[in-house]
Amino acid sequence: MKRMLFTRVALCCLLWAGVAQQALGTLEGRITRGPLTPVERLGIPNSAPVAGARLGIATPTREKITPVESNSEGEYYNWHQELIS
Repeated sequence: MKRMLFTRVALCCLLWAGVAQQALGTLEGRITRGPLTPVERLGIPNSAPVAGARLGIATPTREKITPVESNSEGEYYNWHQELIS
């Protein structure tokens, strides 16, 4: 739940900062869960992809744009014509 909130806040910050303030835009990323173990070790992954996670993409004013869902590798991709009007 905290990771989902963090992801949403991060997306809003990116949109607010002007990263996606164009007439055309692409948003892509990867959703992971972790830590999987209490102690991290060099060379051993401590996170795993989250398949089927649903994200709601919105503008900084919380206007919903479109939902996306992560694939089996935790990756999502969305192309939208008007990210911010």
